Amino acid sequence: MISLFVDSIPSQVLLEKTSYTGRPAFHPAMLMKMTLFAYARQVFSGCKIVQMNE
Repeated sequence: MISLFVDSIPSQVLLEKTSYTGRPAFHPAMLMKMTLFAYARQVFSGCKIVQMNE
């Protein structure tokens, strides 16, 4: 459900303010999916979100 929602967002909107300097970033759609997945499970700590994705 979350994946379908995020995939329905046009890539132009997600990539609008992407910086191409410095270290390569994670794709904004993947970060949004991870954040929404964690929030749906009431996980709000950044460290716990990282642990969920390991």
